[in-house]
Amino acid sequence: MHLVEMEAARAGMPVVCVRHESLGGPNVKDIHMENFNISVGGRDLIVDGCVTLSFGRHYGLVGRNGTGKTTFLRHMAMHAIDGVPRNCQILHVEQEVTGDDTTALQCVLNSDIERTQLIEEEAQLVAQQVGN
Repeated sequence: MHLVEMEAARAGMPVVCVRHESLGGPNVKDIHMENFNISVGGRDLIVDGCVTLSFGRHYGLVGRNGTGKTTFLRHMAMHAIDGVPRNCQILHVEQEVTGDDTTALQCVLNSDIERTQLIEEEAQLVAQQVGN
């Protein structure tokens, strides 16, 4: 049941498109989350949580398996917790990756959603031009 809910959460993750310009509004850099709750399958993982992350500092998240670390990070990435500024982009790397013959460079290129969309659009335009 937990795996099904985690897959559903992953499916709800927004498409990541990294932008380097300001996303509008005040350029808030710190994260202040107060009094938030996270539950999975009726099981409370975090109750009345409060977290402050200051810009420029490095943090680690440590705990036993199944305590909600990954779920917490996913909620932050989805901006599902009040206090995560809209101009803050949180990129989340999966813990488990199935190995294949894809090179590291190709993995990075594949993760660029905007590039992939432009390549697909180019292929459609070329196909239309060839058809005419």
